Amino acid sequence: MPITILTGLPGVGKTEKLILAVAEAQKAGRTTATFLCGDSPRLRSRRNLTGRRRMSSRSGLRTHLDHFVSADHCVELLSEAEPNALLAFDEAHHFGERLVEHWCAAANRGAELLIAAPSDPQIKALKKRGHRATRLTLTCQACERREASHFFVHDHENRTESVCKACFVRLQTQAKTEIIECLREGKPFPGTDATYQPIELPECRKWQVNREDSQQRLDLMLAVCADEGLPQAHASYLDIGCNTGFFCHGMAKAGFTSKGVDVTANDIRIARLLSTYFRRDLATYEVANAYKYLGSTPDERFDVTSAFSVFQWVMIQRGPESGLECMRWLFQKTKRLCVLEMGESSEDHYGGRIGMDYDSAWIEDFMLAEGGFARVQCVRGSEHQLWRDLLIGFKV
Repeated sequence: MPITILTGLPGVGKTEKLILAVAEAQKAGRTTATFLCGDSPRLRSRRNLTGRRRMSSRSGLRTHLDHFVSADHCVELLSEAEPNALLAFDEAHHFGERLVEHWCAAANRGAELLIAAPSDPQIKALKKRGHRATRLTLTCQACERREASHFFVHDHENRTESVCKACFVRLQTQAKTEIIECLREGKPFPGTDATYQPIELPECRKWQVNREDSQQRLDLMLAVCADEGLPQAHASYLDIGCNTGFFCHGMAKAGFTSKGVDVTANDIRIARLLSTYFRRDLATYEVANAYKYLGSTPDERFDVTSAFSVFQWVMIQRGPESGLECMRWLFQKTKRLCVLEMGESSEDHYGGRIGMDYDSAWIEDFMLAEGGFARVQCVRGSEHQLWRDLLIGFKV
């Protein structure tokens, strides 16, 4: 039986067509089943899916979500599919390419498959098996004149924006102007052409970068991840004190679902603008105090976590025990790897304000005693052109 494949930019109506097809099949007395991928951290964050178990379109149509399941469980359900049943998959790209053979097997047994928003590899694999995609289109949502050809994801606003080429360039230009204004107004270098982390815009290429070792730290983190077989499908990453999102972007490019948290609203504003208009990496960002965020989200866990030069400031602001508690909470959030950098108490610019004495050896012992790590590795800053040592905790 042929497989219906719906592609196109966000907002073209793929989910609406899926819901209408399900309603029509149900009206005809047919068995139907709707699917979304429960492996995806992005989908798991949507309350209408995890709580209400409801799929909805931008036009307001709704249908029940029957299966919010892993790819492995989905394979089992497909093997049990009845002939003439309608099996409808929305945001199908989250399931991965390996599901294609199981979709085709179910179709060969007589089930009707509707696949909305597959990935490019899925589309190619389906085409090889004789199934052609239907591409839906829409008018630019900005100028409302030309056909949309590009899109932006405004993750913090929970919306997408599909636009024509001209509006794409115009909106990028506006965003670039705002980013540069925010950089020049923000701390720690207001009024200067300087940033804390690297900014990849051409206009910022010659700016002073405070943490010149950012790329080295990212490279080390990615190398350790690769040695540990990461990223796997739907692997997740959390950066506490993310600043303008350099590490979140680097990890997203490598295949992680990235989230950054920082107390400075201006930095998060820049990170969101970069992510939406230039990086287009689907990283998410949250303005939050490290202590409050870590203490209030115990069930949120990530494969890889990091905190670069953050918790000593918690100690200065709230006392040493609060900083240590933040570290414990971050360790609990970590499923695989935790990368930690701490400004040491002996450094002159802290002026004795931290309230306790420690060095990287003390932090390493603390991680072994309190973090639930199988082992902790100290990467010496002096050996890798880093400002400070990095401590890496391994859960398995």
